[in-house]
Amino acid sequence: ASGISYLEWTLEFHNASKAQREARALIELPPGAVVSRVTLWINDEPCEAAFGGRSQTKQAYQQVAVRQRRDPVLVTTAGPDRILLQCFPVPVDGTMKTRIGITAPLTVPHALPSEAVLRLPAFVEQNFSAASNLSTSAWLESDVQPSSSSSSLQTISQDSGFAIRGKLPADSSSPAGFLRVPLADPVLSVVSRDSRLPPDEVILQSLAQPDSAPAFPPALAIVIDGSARMGPFRDSIVKSILDRIPSGTTTFTVLAGDTPSVIDEPSISRMKFAGGCDNVPALVQAAEWATAHDNAPVLWLHAAQPLDSPETESLRQIADFARGKLVIHSHQFGPGADRISEKLADLQLIRPLPVVHSTPSEIMDQLSGAAPHWQREKIKTETLPAGMAEGSSHIARLWAASEITRLADPHRKTGHDEAVEMARSFQLVTPVSGA
Repeated sequence: ASGISYLEWTLEFHNASKAQREARALIELPPGAVVSRVTLWINDEPCEAAFGGRSQTKQAYQQVAVRQRRDPVLVTTAGPDRILLQCFPVPVDGTMKTRIGITAPLTVPHALPSEAVLRLPAFVEQNFSAASNLSTSAWLESDVQPSSSSSSLQTISQDSGFAIRGKLPADSSSPAGFLRVPLADPVLSVVSRDSRLPPDEVILQSLAQPDSAPAFPPALAIVIDGSARMGPFRDSIVKSILDRIPSGTTTFTVLAGDTPSVIDEPSISRMKFAGGCDNVPALVQAAEWATAHDNAPVLWLHAAQPLDSPETESLRQIADFARGKLVIHSHQFGPGADRISEKLADLQLIRPLPVVHSTPSEIMDQLSGAAPHWQREKIKTETLPAGMAEGSSHIARLWAASEITRLADPHRKTGHDEAVEMARSFQLVTPVSGA
């Protein structure tokens, strides 16, 4: 009811080959989520991971896995809302078992906050296969009654609330399942207490509504991926989004292809999607236009971006000169890696829109600021109203994750060491830390 979820996903790998192997999985988290626990079973005993600076944990993984040939697990971020899980060595004809704990806010996708949504984590890509008859056994509990996008997940009433049970596909061939949860009206503010905070301080969480009627940006740059994977979405999504942009908004639309092409309104219906293409030159062109128009936002609609781009440095330079004022709002259609967002993650430049259904209305609500969002702030206990509801300590973890992002801003002169120490204290996997 307070808009918070905590998930644990247990994975067991079996190596049927004749050599030791590393299991690698790129996992998409729910929007705004953070990994807050990692466990590895050693001699059938669960052992909790150590959290530390990103370079420190990577070096430890190399030391233990490569030099000592022991079996560690490493979890690091791989761009916004994604993590990379690595396990090595999975022994010959043996198994390796690990678990990741994920703290996630529920997403409020639409301007009318009647419900929140939890999108379950899912594989984006992996270097292992799952047997056709293998599935993930899901068991969730909720204090309010949810509904599921998957017919294989069933809701059961029980004394303490509701349970959701069922089976989900074990590989990346199917879209992530999600749950809908009704929200109270109005949504209650809650406080979170945590031993890592000073005794006289708590985290207050509330659902922030737009202060006034949401206004669409006066200028907007749009980059559309011209690869073949985007073809099926041209009329149903892309054209619908472009048709919804208010007439008073100045737009600059670039179709990414072998050569980026600026498109005008009459030619949108004739856009061609073929092959694969590097989107960065089009993003550079849009970013240059955006910075010349008072750092207007950039909307990037794209499919998977599986390759690095030689033009990434040009985009990095534009972002550096904009000093954090340039933002690229991205939305990916279909599964697959996004190496561009991974490569530029340290700049906090590319920010996925927190959408679940990929509908034009949902994307436009997020872009215009019409959708409400969770707000968390640290306050003194003496200022709390009487009778304030108590919420989960995971609220404090999400506040800490946002604070780490602020401290790690690349345009700050200080704060990186403080961000790493906070990640270590709260045990979070962030762009500056790993487990």
